[in-house]
Amino acid sequence: MHKKISIFSNVFKMKKIILFIPKRILFFITIIVFYVSPLWSQILDNKENDITLQYSRDVEEAIGIASELYIACRWDASDLLNMGIKTGMTISSVSIGYGQGTCLFFTLKIWQGGSWGQGPATEIFSKEIDVSLFESFQWNEIIINDIITIDASQMLWVGYHANVISGYPYGCDLGPIVKDKYSNCIAYSNITEWYSLNIFNSDLIYNWCIRVSVNDSLVLCEPINNLVSKKIEENSILLSWSEPDNDSIVSGYKIYRNNQLLTEELVTTNSYLDEILPDGEYEYYVITFYENGCISDSSNHVKEVIEVECEPINNLTLEKCSANCVLLAWSKQESLLEVEGYSIFRNEELQNTELLNDTIYLDNNLPNGNYEYFVITNYTNGCLSDSSNHVKEVIEIGIEDFSEIDGIKIYPNPTTGEVTIMNNEQLTMNNIEVFDIYGRKLTPHTTHLIPHTSLDISHLQAGIYFVKIQTKKGIITKKTIKL
Repeated sequence: MHKKISIFSNVFKMKKIILFIPKRILFFITIIVFYVSPLWSQILDNKENDITLQYSRDVEEAIGIASELYIACRWDASDLLNMGIKTGMTISSVSIGYGQGTCLFFTLKIWQGGSWGQGPATEIFSKEIDVSLFESFQWNEIIINDIITIDASQMLWVGYHANVISGYPYGCDLGPIVKDKYSNCIAYSNITEWYSLNIFNSDLIYNWCIRVSVNDSLVLCEPINNLVSKKIEENSILLSWSEPDNDSIVSGYKIYRNNQLLTEELVTTNSYLDEILPDGEYEYYVITFYENGCISDSSNHVKEVIEVECEPINNLTLEKCSANCVLLAWSKQESLLEVEGYSIFRNEELQNTELLNDTIYLDNNLPNGNYEYFVITNYTNGCLSDSSNHVKEVIEIGIEDFSEIDGIKIYPNPTTGEVTIMNNEQLTMNNIEVFDIYGRKLTPHTTHLIPHTSLDISHLQAGIYFVKIQTKKGIITKKTIKL
């Protein structure tokens, strides 16, 4: 026979619920004060390499309530230390002493951290259990297949969350409570508010039958300690290392440069190439990820300095395109750095306020004089090259020559297709050719039309083009822009 005993009083200002307790336990309450507390810290599992955390003796009784409750035992960091539990050990199984009853649900729970007043901080494991498979008034072992690693610096909570419909599922011994330990923690509905069972009823001095088996083989999370670096070419760095020497299986690695993660996905090889780096100082380390879920500390750090030379142009050429016009051209230098643009200098003075992206430059309508040119390359990393090779030209034209050359105009400019070449000086235009910025001839056009002629470049892509006009006075080059 069982009788109902109220365990909540108005003193706690909580919802009143009814606890069912076997009648024969009342007999033990009168003599329980003479029973020696269990030597919980000495209880060892028979399994090899396992340490058992357990406050209770065997499943001697069970209590129950038709309600939803959290039941747990708690071990502080000092308890874990005394039991020889170290950070990195894993929970292999949890055994529940079960009475008898019907539950709407029964969920095994493991938490870490927190405090008595505020409850556990972090849930690290949860698994719903089919209690219909449990044996009544026996230990029922639940094997933990997941890797549940213990942090021995934090308190450990192990228990279950159950919604009881009927019966007496909460297995316990007959007491007394293990002194100064948390062997019978209970929370009604708010998991942040935990109490000892005997607070609700001073007669309930029992310990929950919860047994935790801890594998005393440490989960080794050793970091790499042999990371090395090597510069490859001018602006790449090769990292390499050996796998940590332990029995744990490595899943992969994550690489950090200057404290920034380089690889979202795990690197599964023992090397990593960091390519095409701008000038600067670089510091690297590697984090190891293990299959058991363990993450290592950072490896040893390695440093490298990248100083890529800002190569100058060495193939600048000059072509006189008319009596008072020069055309500069060059090839893009072979460099590991990305070119942002070019600055053109004539007689030591900068000619373009905005960087030139082309590798050709037309300088026309020049007065008589001596001209010397060079080009400086601007790189995207802020580096400026030395000056290119220098090229020179002399412009000497008379008044008549200047007016004839100045008399040829191209319009509209820019154009979307057709341009008109206007010859105000009635110069005979023997031949007209169109070149792109790389000097490739695109459109031959022969004409003897003296006043003007039209040129269709609608089929050409948008860009800059040069129209080369041959006259009796010489060659005239005009620039046009195709939109």
